[in-house]
Amino acid sequence: MIDPAIGRISRIAFFTDMTRAGAPVLPLGFMLEAAWPAQARWLGLIGRTRLTPFELAQENLTTWPALRMPFGMLDQLFEQGWASEWGQASQSIQKTWSRSALTIMTDEYPLTTLSAETAEAWASTCDVLCTHLNALHVKLVPALVAEPMQIFQAPPVAVARPIDLRTRTGSPEAIAA
Repeated sequence: MIDPAIGRISRIAFFTDMTRAGAPVLPLGFMLEAAWPAQARWLGLIGRTRLTPFELAQENLTTWPALRMPFGMLDQLFEQGWASEWGQASQSIQKTWSRSALTIMTDEYPLTTLSAETAEAWASTCDVLCTHLNALHVKLVPALVAEPMQIFQAPPVAVARPIDLRTRTGSPEAIAA
């Protein structure tokens, strides 16, 4: 008897301020794990390579220097997940980062249509998993973007009138009048 397949999708995010409920949450990446115990295992990661300058300005980079290059941090999480037991990648990462601003939220991923019993089935399964992981890319948008600023427009410059070139001639009495 083959043990049932395990599928989990983890959303990796960073809370900008853990003391405020409405504080922005920076989406960093997604990890998709699929495991067929004693048969096959697949782990995929998609993540942001950088944060916007405005997002970086809101963070304490002394405490969280890894946010300068978030994919490097995500890659370390991937390695940690791969070193864990099959089907337990996201849970082992969560244990390490519990009670921190970095969160890993995990949901079950349905694997009922996926198979790892033959080489052909495994190739198609990998394609399905990669397609699903790539589809999550649209959810990795910046959470903090600087408000658009109106570019300063100088007031119109008053154009000096041309010098009046007309002259008046006449007698001193006519000028006084």
